[in-house]
Amino acid sequence: MSAVKVTHEHAVEVDTALAALYDERHKLVVDIGRAADTVHRIANDERQGHRFGSGPWKLSYAEAKAAAEERARPWDHLDRILSDIAAANDRILEILDEEKPLQADFAEHRWPRFFLVTSSKGHVHSSLNCATCYPQTTYAWLPTLSGLDMAAAVEQEGEILCSICFPDAPVAWTEGVSKATLEERAARDVAKAEREAKKLAKALLPDGSEYTARYGERAYDTVRIKTLHSAKMWLTDAASWNRRGEHPSYPAWVAQEVAEAIAAKTGDTVDEILAAADKRARKRSGV
Repeated sequence: MSAVKVTHEHAVEVDTALAALYDERHKLVVDIGRAADTVHRIANDERQGHRFGSGPWKLSYAEAKAAAEERARPWDHLDRILSDIAAANDRILEILDEEKPLQADFAEHRWPRFFLVTSSKGHVHSSLNCATCYPQTTYAWLPTLSGLDMAAAVEQEGEILCSICFPDAPVAWTEGVSKATLEERAARDVAKAEREAKKLAKALLPDGSEYTARYGERAYDTVRIKTLHSAKMWLTDAASWNRRGEHPSYPAWVAQEVAEAIAAKTGDTVDEILAAADKRARKRSGV
């Protein structure tokens, strides 16, 4: 390791470039894998072992390629697929060459690095080779933290440092919740509060509960009103049915209670609310 301490800015510059190359290389690997799967399907190959078709192919890629070239139909576009695979492989080789001087710079100076696992809600690691991770684990490089200390990583990402990668980290910094998770929870809480506020704004009663009034002996002799709009419509129906005398399903005492509940919600008087309901009822009947 070099005795010359590199600046944070230099570490950020190198790792930002490496992060971009890493992301490009990972995307190319994924693209090659998908294209190779297509070649196997054109070859009429089958997966083995796993129940849901996720096991290894029976043929090697070379065998599948040879079989696909014999079976391919024009609309399979096999030539284009093979060309894309070759181009992607060539680009990966170029990327590896571009990474070499950058990795050599890091190998000389060994500044602190931080990587966030993205294939799960994982920890922040100091390298891509932690024993707690798997070959299929994917990472987000955190180059803005390169050259800084653990405290900076905790400040940015939360108390989710890998205890293996950072054995000197306080336990509290390894057993917490990520900032992203906390932000997601906060966003969900805000969204939930907004939904509840909208429900309460539409509700008839202040607590959002349902207004109920039993006016007869039968189970269905009950008025149930949840929203302010429903309450106004119920009063309109009551005014329509009660024009020739009180209808048993729309008793006057219930209409009074509903009007009082609307008044408490809107600030209008009970008389104004009943008059508006009667006006709507007359308009509905064409009177």
